[in-house]
Amino acid sequence: MLTLSDDAIVSVNELACHVPGCPPKETVVLVMQGARRMQVSIHKALQDLTEADIALAFATMGRPD
Repeated sequence: MLTLSDDAIVSVNELACHVPGCPPKETVVLVMQGARRMQVSIHKALQDLTEADIALAFATMGRPD
């Protein structure tokens, strides 16, 4: 999915989603590796996420919907 070094920092947080029409929970995944930062928001509760959801979010990061 992502190739990360041993010093990479990964933060995963489940938040209440306040965007109209959004599911009640979203999961935000932040990866920091050196000067590079990547962040994705996935409109699912953490317990409902799959590896495929995370892979798709990072693969399509920065692309318009």
